[in-house]
Amino acid sequence: MRRVMLVILGLLLAAAVLALAFWPLGPCVPLISPLMDATEGQEVFARHLEIGLLYERNGLLDEAQGEYEQSLASEDAEVTSAARAGLERVLTRQHSPWLKMQTSIRTFFYWMGQNLLYLFIIGTVVWSVWLFVARLPRRPGYLLLPFEDFTGDNLGKGLHILVRSIIQEAKYTNLRGQDDLLRSSERLDFPLFGTLCEAQDMLSSALLNLDSFSVAGVDLPLGRILLGIRQWASVCEHVIVGSLHRCKEVIRLSVEIHVATTKEAVQGWELSVAVGEQPADQIAELAEELAFRILFAVCPRLEAHTWRSLHLFTAGLRQVQQYGEEVLDQAVLEKAAGLLAEAVILDPGYISAHYLLGIVYSSLGRYSQARDEFREVIARDDQLSMEATYNLGLAFYHEFEGWANDEAISCFMEVQEALTRGKRDERQTLLLALAQCGLASAYAQRVRLTTEANSNTVTDDPLVLAEQHCRNALALAGDRAEVRAAAHNALGVAHLSAGHMEEAVAELKAAIQDRPEYPVAYVYLAQAYASTQPDKSIHWLERAVQWRPGYEYAHFQLGKIFAERGETEMAKEAYSRAVGVPEAHNNLGEILAAEGEYEKAIAEFQEAVRLNRRYTRAWGNLAWWTVEAGRLDEDSLRKATDWARRALELNRGTAHEWLSHDVLGWVLLHRGRLNDAEQELSRSLEMRADTIRNRYHLAYLYYKRGDWERAKDTLARALDLTEHGYWRGVAVTLMKELHQEVA
Repeated sequence: MRRVMLVILGLLLAAAVLALAFWPLGPCVPLISPLMDATEGQEVFARHLEIGLLYERNGLLDEAQGEYEQSLASEDAEVTSAARAGLERVLTRQHSPWLKMQTSIRTFFYWMGQNLLYLFIIGTVVWSVWLFVARLPRRPGYLLLPFEDFTGDNLGKGLHILVRSIIQEAKYTNLRGQDDLLRSSERLDFPLFGTLCEAQDMLSSALLNLDSFSVAGVDLPLGRILLGIRQWASVCEHVIVGSLHRCKEVIRLSVEIHVATTKEAVQGWELSVAVGEQPADQIAELAEELAFRILFAVCPRLEAHTWRSLHLFTAGLRQVQQYGEEVLDQAVLEKAAGLLAEAVILDPGYISAHYLLGIVYSSLGRYSQARDEFREVIARDDQLSMEATYNLGLAFYHEFEGWANDEAISCFMEVQEALTRGKRDERQTLLLALAQCGLASAYAQRVRLTTEANSNTVTDDPLVLAEQHCRNALALAGDRAEVRAAAHNALGVAHLSAGHMEEAVAELKAAIQDRPEYPVAYVYLAQAYASTQPDKSIHWLERAVQWRPGYEYAHFQLGKIFAERGETEMAKEAYSRAVGVPEAHNNLGEILAAEGEYEKAIAEFQEAVRLNRRYTRAWGNLAWWTVEAGRLDEDSLRKATDWARRALELNRGTAHEWLSHDVLGWVLLHRGRLNDAEQELSRSLEMRADTIRNRYHLAYLYYKRGDWERAKDTLARALDLTEHGYWRGVAVTLMKELHQEVA
């Protein structure tokens, strides 16, 4: 369509030039000859007038003016009048820019007509020189010819053009891959560094060989007429030919790459595909495979080791490039992750695929998998090691755990130490500045309200360290909005953790001012107001989702506020929009379970642990609510036992370990394994003796055994506690039942 429009515009321009050249813009030159009507004795003046008319018709205006001036001396009124009119026409033409332009264009066309043959000869010589001088020194070109079609259904019509289009699209995709892969991520406190190293991605430079890749009849000046000349002159070194056959329910495509001069075959493929209901789909599948086979064959020193891994990587990269800055499209990134995972399984040494897969996993919040990919890059490659180390630090940081925070600091420090030595280019300076922002954010996690008695020296104060690294980042790349926003955000989080609300609000607002579309700063600003001004907190969260309608973490925070205010319907709606946040699914499941929607609740808990395999609370909820939902068959209880053990494993050494023992004991009790249940419940009671819940469960176990005295004694100890609420109610009910049994 674009070519058609260009042709139409060209024709319109040519028509406009012709109209300007030959359309009469000024007064017309009369065609009558005044010599026949001149009076006696005035023939000389009439002759001057006629010559002036001839000069004027041929555009010789100065000569025509001279002849008209001589005619003015005539005593014949008719000759004088005609001369005066001619002189006025000439003077008008000489002083009008449009008429001057018309005269020049018309003169040029006359000259072109007289010298057309010479111009054609000169143009042919110049084109030949350009052909041999400009094209011959280039590296091997590949000419793709139309495929011979023996299917009888014209299935191969245009197949060569489709193959070329796929190759050109792959070239564009991989060249574009040098830019930022994901400019920002709405779930991260500061940006991923998602640029592929140009020296690393050999495909980008190798594809430059395909600048001379052409299709017969598409980009050749005279199509097939010059094809033989081009081959004979070795302008293209290789010709790609093929034929398409249909044998029953199979389509076969035979392709060879020939040396243009000798016709020797240097590469060949036999491809086949089963005919489906839509043969065009199978033809497209063949074209896709052939295009990437050709790419792999004609591009030297490719990083990919097979055409399939190259195809998968390019397809995954194309999905990543569909990422929109307004909404994080999880489905698109999940598809990209699947394609890239296939690529690295098929080709474990494909560094760019590992690196890009790590970035996609980070954007999806699958940090453990992201760390595996970045470690693979660091172990195998030097050119991308710093970028991978930085992104590895990000993947640790967003676990928001003490151990992960230490690992994140270690990664960012490694980047800092490596890049502060020697000279840096612009890209490395940006990476160093972002690493400083990462250090500031990591130290911000460590900030707590401390007193002078239990604090370390000033230099060890995490707030001081966060401020120092923010200053370093701004000094390195303060002209970059993403660096300024990340630095102010990190400092805002540090002050927020330290309880310095005014300073936190000022820094977070500065981050928003530097980068209004920066969504995380809105969330932290909302947290600053959450306890004192919840309406203002909701305001900032709503502003965040106005900038990013798909910003899931903001929806999650909105859900928490609505849940705390008892607005369960609005909380459920907000949680349901945070589809990628594990905590949102868990909290939504707890609301649904409280409303008796057990099946829906269990589905939410399962989604939470799918998104985060280390989410202890969701594992515990899965086990607990499986029992509470009445799923008491052996298979369900066996799964609940596994889930409870998983929660216990993750809770070892934490303040919530007692709760995991309690949940596991409750599940084992319903499986009839009373001795194992008693052991877990007793362990829970040893770790936490000031709650009714575990005492009630242990009393219920004794009740099931028929040991009513021990059950009553355990319940009596539970009811002596000052705790009120649900568990006191069920304990009182069980105590009444025990008294009835004894009576």
